[in-house]
Amino acid sequence: MYVRKTLRRRLVASAFAVAFGVGLSTVVADPAAAAVCTLFIGQQTPQHFYATSVSCDGVLQPSYSLWGEDEIFDEFRHTVINFAGSVPRSVLNEDDSWFNREDDIYAMVNGNKTNVIHREF
Repeated sequence: MYVRKTLRRRLVASAFAVAFGVGLSTVVADPAAAAVCTLFIGQQTPQHFYATSVSCDGVLQPSYSLWGEDEIFDEFRHTVINFAGSVPRSVLNEDDSWFNREDDIYAMVNGNKTNVIHREF
């Protein structure tokens, strides 16, 4: 009888230790690293177009969406589907008021936000 109680206690203690260890490893485990994405916008062509591209962790992305960043809400500007897109000036010119001429453009790729480019387009 004494052997059964001892064995039962050891099994319960072992099960608790394993469960606690699994729970602890779940809490301490590193979160999945998000991709680091970078937006590039080239210089204006004579036809008033700009070359754009996005790379995430050094890999050129086949499609991405361009957004304008504002204080109240961000606005969708354009979707690029062919790796490097050529977009007109009107897409990037998102702030066109007398008080704020600087445009703030970023891209979204699979839920990852790129750097914000602050320029006057």
